Amino acid sequence: MSDVWKLWNPSLDNDEQTLGEAYKAMPVGEFKPYSPFIIRMFENPDSWFPLPGKCSLLRHDMIHILLGRGLLVEDEAFVIGYTMGTSKTIGFFQKFLYKMVSSTLYPAEYRFRRQDLPIYELGFVAGQRNKIELNNIPLENMQDRTLGDLRKSLGIDKNALRAAFSFERFATDSSASNRIYGMAFE
Repeated sequence: MSDVWKLWNPSLDNDEQTLGEAYKAMPVGEFKPYSPFIIRMFENPDSWFPLPGKCSLLRHDMIHILLGRGLLVEDEAFVIGYTMGTSKTIGFFQKFLYKMVSSTLYPAEYRFRRQDLPIYELGFVAGQRNKIELNNIPLENMQDRTLGDLRKSLGIDKNALRAAFSFERFATDSSASNRIYGMAFE
């Protein structure tokens, strides 16, 4: 895993940038060209068993950008939690199942560690405050819109996200929260 991939952070201070510009700056070349079957089974909308909040990889990457989150496992936990939290159909069992599968059955490089689960929960709670189900928004067709405009129209509250990131840093001292706050990556 390269330092570019580890340190990439789209920020929340980029309201004038378009979604397409931000996506082009994302180090997607670092990713493997496929997702493991177990991940596709629960997160891909074309799966026979997708969980609420499911979306294509492209849309998921764009949600990373809108939420100002990078590509570390902690960032994944927050982004997936937020996206699932915006779902109006998720139940306790589905949320419990996802946490169990993502922390035990996912391949090691994608697996949520014990310290990532509170970050998932933090993202989930933040997403529940949003009235728009982000996974259903065709972000791939909105790449010419500015991030500020999209965040406003999609109900993404940057101040609430900053508060969540601050709480995450206080509660977990994760690599992602340190990166978000400009601290040295350890």
